[in-house]
Parts: sequence; C-alpha cells; structure tokens
Amino acid sequence: MSSGHTPLFSPTSAMLPAPGLIMSVNSPDSFALCTVVRAGLELQQTHGPIYAMPIDILAYIFHLGTHFDRNNGVEFPILVSHVCKSWRNLALSTPRLWTTIFISSASIAEWVTFPPGPVLPKASAFVIRSQRCPLRIRVELMVPARANLVDQVVSLFVRTLTTATIELIALVHDRVKTLHIETNVNDAVFMATFRLLSLGLPLLEDWRIDFGNADDSFKRRTWSVPNQTFAEFDASGLRRGWLGDGTPQLSMDASLPRLRALCLCGVRATWAHWSIRNLTSLSLSYMSIADRPAMHHLGDVLERNAASLEQLELFAMLPRKWAEDQMPRIILPKLRELRVGYADQNEAIGLFMVLEMPSLKSLALCDVPRTLHYMHQRDLKYRGFDTDIPIDITVPNLAPDSDSDSTILLCTLTRRCRSLMTQIQELELLHVLLDPQARLWADDVFADQDVAAQFLCPLELLLTMHSLKNLVLSGADPAILQSLNQPLIFPAHAPEARKPRIFYCGSQISTLKVLEADYDDLVDFLYNRSEIARDLEHSPLLPVFGRLEFSLELADMHSLQRECRGNNIDLTLLAKKVRCKALPIPAVNANQPAL
Repeated sequence: MSSGHTPLFSPTSAMLPAPGLIMSVNSPDSFALCTVVRAGLELQQTHGPIYAMPIDILAYIFHLGTHFDRNNGVEFPILVSHVCKSWRNLALSTPRLWTTIFISSASIAEWVTFPPGPVLPKASAFVIRSQRCPLRIRVELMVPARANLVDQVVSLFVRTLTTATIELIALVHDRVKTLHIETNVNDAVFMATFRLLSLGLPLLEDWRIDFGNADDSFKRRTWSVPNQTFAEFDASGLRRGWLGDGTPQLSMDASLPRLRALCLCGVRATWAHWSIRNLTSLSLSYMSIADRPAMHHLGDVLERNAASLEQLELFAMLPRKWAEDQMPRIILPKLRELRVGYADQNEAIGLFMVLEMPSLKSLALCDVPRTLHYMHQRDLKYRGFDTDIPIDITVPNLAPDSDSDSTILLCTLTRRCRSLMTQIQELELLHVLLDPQARLWADDVFADQDVAAQFLCPLELLLTMHSLKNLVLSGADPAILQSLNQPLIFPAHAPEARKPRIFYCGSQISTLKVLEADYDDLVDFLYNRSEIARDLEHSPLLPVFGRLEFSLELADMHSLQRECRGNNIDLTLLAKKVRCKALPIPAVNANQPAL
C-alpha cells in the first residue's frame, strides 16, 4: 500500500544500473564499455537519497549554507552550483543564494600583468542572479603595500576598480540592504557618498565605512586637502550627483529612510550640517585630530538621534577639550550600550559630564593608545623583534601631554556619576591603567581600613556598582585584579558581635573575564585567591564566581596547567565554571612594515 509520500531514501535496487546495461558490458568495444559505465553512474546519481528531497527544502539548505561560509556567503553559492546539473539549475533559480556580494582588490598584489576582461565579472553575475532580492555588499579597496607590478599600474587599476564598484552599487542602489566599505584609497569614500546619496538608498539599514587604520587617530590629519573644512562623508544631503540635470535633491530622511546602524571609522563627515536621524546604533571611531567634530557639533549629532539611540560607540574621536558649562545636557533615554575610547582621560570625562543615560546597562572604557601599544607589541613578538619598546615608538603620533592613566576618570564616574554606575550591569575595561598614588582619595571613605593606596580606586568603584553582573578586564591593571582579593574589615558595633565583619568586594559579579592579561599578574591573582579560598576563616566570605574566563598565550597556558597540577592554584574553588583559551596568533603580513 502506498504511503502517500515520496520516501527520503530510495530502494537499493533503484540505485543500480538497469539489467540491459549490465548485459552490454560484455561487448568487446571499449568505447561502448565506457559509455555503459558512465550511463550507469549517472542513473545511480540521479536516484541517490539526496535527489528524493523536495526542491524547496534543498533550496533552503543551500540558503543556510551561505551563513556558514567562511567567506561570508560568497563562495558557497558557487560551490553548490558546480556539483551537478540539477544542483546548478536549482542554485541559479534561487535568487537569495546570490545576495551577498564581495568585491576585493587583494589579488592585485600577486599580479604579474594587467588582466584582460571585465573588471567585476563575479559581482556582476551575482547582481543578475539575485534578481530583485535585497543585497548585502562588502567592499575592500586597499592599495597593497607591496606588489609585483609598478606602483603606477597598481594605482591605475585600484582607481578603475573603485569607479566600477561605485557604479555597480549605483546600478542597484534601490536593493542595497547592508553596505560595508573598507578602503585606504583617499577619494573612495567621497566618491561613494557623492554618487550614492544623491540617488538614495531606500532599503539600506546598515552602513559601515572604514578608512585608513587606527594609528591615524593621533595624526593631525588623515590626508592632505587644500580646504580643511572638506569632508568625505556627506551627512547633510546637500551635495549633488554626477549630472546637474535639475533632479530635486533628496532630503536625508528620503535618501536613507531605513538606515538604523551607521559606523564611520577614520572618516570625516559634515559635522556642522549633520541631518541623519532615527539611528539605533552609531559608531564614530579612529579619526585624526583635524577630522574630529567640535564639541557642539558632536552634541548636535547626538541630539538628532537622542530619541532612538540604543548603542553608541565613540572611539578615538572625542574632542580634545570640553566646556561643560557651555554644553546643555543631552538625554539619551533608550541608550543601553556605550563604548568610549580615549587618548586622554579628560576627553571621556567631558563626555560623561554632558550625557544622561537612564537606561544604560553596558559600559566599556578603552585606553586607545595602550590598546594599540599592546597590539603592536604582540605583532613585533611574532615577527621576532624585541618587544621592550616604549609607547611613543609604537604610537609615534601620540601627543606628549596625553594623560597616561585613567584614575581621574574612574574617580569622576564613581563620585560624580554615582547613579549611572549603580545601574551598570556589564563593565568592560580595556587596557585601563591606574595611578597608585592616594592623593585623589584623600577623604574618609576608607579611613578605618588598612588598604594599600593602589587598591583604593578600584575598591570604591566596585562598592558603587551594586548591579554589576559581568566584569571584563582586557589587559587588566594588576591593582584592579588584586582589589577583588582585598578584605575590608568593619568593626563590630553590636554588643553581641565579638569579631569584626570581613567583606570582599565583587559578590555581585557572576562572570569575570580576564583577557590579554600579563601572565605573572594573572597567576598572582589566581594564587592569592586560591589561598584565601583554602583559609577556613575567610573561605565562607569569599565570593565564588559563576563563570571565570581568561585568555593567555599558548605557551603560558602550559605553564598555568603546571601550576594547577602542582596544587598552587585550585580553580574549582574560585568559580563554578572555568574556561581558558589561547590568544589567537596575530596575522603577520610580511609585506607590511613592523611599525
């Protein structure tokens, strides 16, 4: 009796060649033998289990495969379309397989001659095969540091590729949903925004532009232009397109009606005429000193998006000087996540003095020069160079008067922004350094405590943050780590209390992540905490983390394992779950200079 559906697996007999074909094998003609075998194999393939699967399910599996593609969904459609004729027909008739377009200039460095043919053959094919589906476009237009061809030829093709890419995007401007442009070509950003914004990007929801590199943040300007008021990114909507044909200029609301996430990295915008609104996510980062917005211009940008912003990232782009008394308070009622990177702690202090964020739950603070210094040191280490070099060499354009620690910033947040800090549930500190001097803490907060000066700042911070659940320390200052092991002793006031009460900070923390830490600092922290946990008097008072994570160099991980085997460190006493992972090896490009 028929079951009423097509079985997923065909009977075994259906996978074998027909009897007539088997009889023909005895023919002495070798050509006929090859034909018979090939026909049998084709019949077996067309009756395999995968071919019994419904077409719509197989198409959906193809679509899922694009999400697991290491090349962001670009190569998987090409792969499945070259398996067999039926898969190719299915792939070509499934437009959403071809909606991720990746354009790169990476192969130029390997060329030995200028290639013939069209400039963008793969991207053009994807545009045609995707039909009218929304597109995700990622562009990498980078002039290689070294190439086989002469610089003039490389520069010529990069400009040709840039122009062709912009025109291709302009051709499908009404279908672009996400757009990510990464480039070091000086005029690429200007050409893209000048061309595209005049046409409008009605479906665009996520736009990211990365120009140059993070080290440019401390230069006077990213690249030389005659007029210092020039900006690559038009956030005003006032510029025209290629042709003055009298077409009415679109307002920014009409040009980008669905834009919700915008990231400008190393890109100077028309700060004084910013018209982009209704953003839920805004990231402005790594801008040279001359490219950064003035204090009141940054305030205008935030005011225009105050009602909708939920995520805000301001890294190495803050004004150098703030005048708090000249700035009105900016209220961001929906903001839940804030990431601030600074070269000088006074940049961040000025920002916090003008912001009100009643819904903020996640805060990240990053000392940008020290973070870049750490990254350059690791790069030098894996290149075989000496890593004991000062920060003014790894970050040569850093202003000599930059404040080299974050003590005043943490002090300001603890004392002048206390209500803000009490609501934070996740705090991330990236390469934040503290001054061990006690001059900032000359009051009676810890007057009765026998606490070393270097622990005063982090202890008061932890005592203020009642809602803190997740603490992430990247490149942690050892004083911040060891403050979690410092006991606070309160005298016994009640008559029945015979002993003073001992208290350890951090009982509210469920997850602690210690990333990129110095090995010796991390081992000292874990060893000291293990000793406290073994103490019969103090162990009941020491908080046990729900989750403890840390990352180390691979060689240091083996050393830590030996410490644990020797019972010097007992991680089972410190957290319910412990995870240790090796730091990824930096991608060393031999064609790039070390510094």
